[in-house]
Amino acid sequence: MFAERFRVRRNWLLGRYTVRTFEGHSQGISCVQFDEQRIVSGSSDKTIKVWDIRTNKPWSALTLAGHSATVRCLHLSGDRLVSGSADRTIKVWDLKNTGKDWSSAACRVTMIGHMHTVRCLQVDDNKVVSGSYDKTLKVWDLSSGQCCLTLRGHEEAVLCVQFNARRIVSGSADRTIKVMQ
Repeated sequence: MFAERFRVRRNWLLGRYTVRTFEGHSQGISCVQFDEQRIVSGSSDKTIKVWDIRTNKPWSALTLAGHSATVRCLHLSGDRLVSGSADRTIKVWDLKNTGKDWSSAACRVTMIGHMHTVRCLQVDDNKVVSGSYDKTLKVWDLSSGQCCLTLRGHEEAVLCVQFNARRIVSGSADRTIKVMQ
């Protein structure tokens, strides 16, 4: 791991890198995630694009439409993609078997409950934790889409969140970090 980081840093500083450009959104890109096969981007054009990382040809991108406002955050894990939007919803997308046939990708669950933009989220095998401009954090059941818990305490928008089995940590525009155990 250290050797790989050293090599990447050295090559970057020496200018030994290549730049590939992926184009296709009609407005600004607000979030990205990637794995070994795909780059996923969310945009102010209300869409998500799933790009084949091996190519940057426009016809190789899958467009996921379903949000009615800017896509603000993404979490890609295996064949599951979770997106949060300024339309106040969270969507769970199934990217299984998309390979050459992109048409099988679909929205499986829509989570409704925030009163303002969903700004951040994190996902594990069973739940989604989301933060919003409505100053709340919500814990959702991943399979049913039901809100299990609403956490309050921030005085301004929640901008970032991370959790593990023991705690949820959030950061806010109110200049505080909250730790919920």
